[in-house]
Amino acid sequence: MHYSREDACRVWLSVAEISSSTFEQMLENLGSAEGVYDAVQRHGDKPLKNCGLSSRQCGILLEEAERKRMHDRLVLLQKNEIGLLQQEDERFPELLRQLNDPPWMLYWRGELNCLLGRHLAIVGTRKSSDYGVNVTRHIAEDLSRSGVCIVSGMAPGIDTAAHDGCMMGTSPTIGLAGCGLERPKPLGREGLDQDIIEHGGLVLSEYPPGVGALPYHFPTRNRLISGLSDGLLFMEGRIRSGGMITVGCALDQGKDVFAFPGSAGQEGSEGPLQIIREGATLIRDAADILADMGWEDAASAPKVMESLPPLDPDQRTVLSLLTVEELSFDQLTFKTGLDAPKLNAALTLLELSGLIMQSPGRIYRKA
Repeated sequence: MHYSREDACRVWLSVAEISSSTFEQMLENLGSAEGVYDAVQRHGDKPLKNCGLSSRQCGILLEEAERKRMHDRLVLLQKNEIGLLQQEDERFPELLRQLNDPPWMLYWRGELNCLLGRHLAIVGTRKSSDYGVNVTRHIAEDLSRSGVCIVSGMAPGIDTAAHDGCMMGTSPTIGLAGCGLERPKPLGREGLDQDIIEHGGLVLSEYPPGVGALPYHFPTRNRLISGLSDGLLFMEGRIRSGGMITVGCALDQGKDVFAFPGSAGQEGSEGPLQIIREGATLIRDAADILADMGWEDAASAPKVMESLPPLDPDQRTVLSLLTVEELSFDQLTFKTGLDAPKLNAALTLLELSGLIMQSPGRIYRKA
């Protein structure tokens, strides 16, 4: 992948976890992320304080402004094939733009076309029961076979069951991490993030490489799980739990909220039963969700996993770009950072697979 100097400066700013409104203020004051970086090189933390950053955030950015640190972070991006999705990019999810506190940039690995179509978040406790795990897998698989992409947080327990169930079906799944994508821990199981990608899915994060999983990251991350989705299903969890925080995010965002009642008396049933009493829709299986969401025709929706043969990283990058717009060979060279022989090989294999088409002038588009 190719990263510009502006990209590098945006990655630098994201280390301080600045809000979208603060980032907009920076662009208004200094024109670009490059402008912010150059101003800091000349004037220290004064331009940062003028944009409303805290002393802690100023300290982080002054430390991270060292060229070697910025270079090392870009190396991590390149090594782990992590892309940048800016809020102004037309591929950026419209549902996230509508949030009160939208992310101004996302880091991604996998297939960006997973952001298209129907999405349901499934959340619940890390300390799940065997019953809860089995039911979650069945519901996620049935929804997946009906063309619904499952969104969750890659944590142990219910999250992992939701991702695994979706991958047993025919649709992709999206995982949201609370840390940098080169180290998405804690995972429900080793290699879950790579499995998601290899099954045509997508992993996303607000956090740059090198940033670990801190406790306060997860409630912040949860707003994106619900924000990306058309509705949310709460499977198991206590009344005071991360799952209930995500339910609250979904309600604030005006999303449909569903709950599986579980077994009376089980600890994990507390949260779902509580929100059912407060008005959430009780469901028994995937069919209830499909009917309530008006998705009975979802079986006819595109199924990413069925349509895509196994792709190598170069092919995935090219296909993700062409999913959004037509591009010339030169534009693809710039956007992917691939040399001509590698790009030619990726384009040829994608054409032979019937996934892309070439027009006169070496203009490429998704088939």
